[in-house]
Amino acid sequence: MKLIAIDLDGTLLNDSGKLNSYDIHIIKKVLQAGHKIAICTGRATFDVQSLLKNDLEGLKGISIIASNGANILNDNFQLIDSTPINRQSIKKITDYLIQQNLYFELTTSHEIMVPIDGKEILQTEIAKVISQDPIINEQELWEQAIPQFSQSGIKPVNKSDWLATCKNKKSNINLPIYKILIFSYDHKKLLTTANTFTNDTDLSLTSSAKYNVEIISRHINKGISVNSLAEYYHIANEDIAVIGDNHNDLTMFQVATIKVAMENAIPEIKELSSFITRSNNQNGVAYALEHQLQLIH
Repeated sequence: MKLIAIDLDGTLLNDSGKLNSYDIHIIKKVLQAGHKIAICTGRATFDVQSLLKNDLEGLKGISIIASNGANILNDNFQLIDSTPINRQSIKKITDYLIQQNLYFELTTSHEIMVPIDGKEILQTEIAKVISQDPIINEQELWEQAIPQFSQSGIKPVNKSDWLATCKNKKSNINLPIYKILIFSYDHKKLLTTANTFTNDTDLSLTSSAKYNVEIISRHINKGISVNSLAEYYHIANEDIAVIGDNHNDLTMFQVATIKVAMENAIPEIKELSSFITRSNNQNGVAYALEHQLQLIH
């Protein structure tokens, strides 16, 4: 039995954010062969469940590693481990992001809180980019942001209410926050933000796309959680395989024995890979599982 950890965006999802039918077909065959599949993503658990609901619901063997490792769910979608960001760090980060007028998201166990004026923030940034370079296509820029607003569980929040909103209304207990994502078309602002928090000993920073920075607890990442899930299922390290494409996949590529990079992956991922498969628009996951890892007999 092997554990195969598969990233979503840029890997299992095509550029339109959809699951490829042939990838699904092959994943089902891999599960039927007795292997374990883990969806390993920066997305929230409930967002992953929503994406998988129509095509993979009810199939035994699919686990979820969400929020870049901060949540681990077994193949019954029961939470087996979670690692939130500490409260002091959350306040420090949100105060900074509000002051900089940046779009950001706070992921809890059941919703993703975003600024109530989030779309306006990004539209203002797009207008600024186009004013500096009129050749840039406005629609193409906006399409980069659409996945942020199409996630499940989006909850617009007034900026003054951030920390008050991050409480359980019945118990008044602070809700754990597992990931903070910053999205911006202003490269300088994004870089400055990353530099501001990169040396914070309580935080870990990564990215899953050109226009974002993702912050989680320093004590977790995809690699740590892939190892934890393998231990949970009593799967040896040599039987762990990973498939991914971007910066937030690097830690799982560093811990796995078998590493498959997508054709559309960043160079750093390809350098660590055992195989390079086809792109996310060409059933790259299915090709890797069927032909490179040879998990179907």
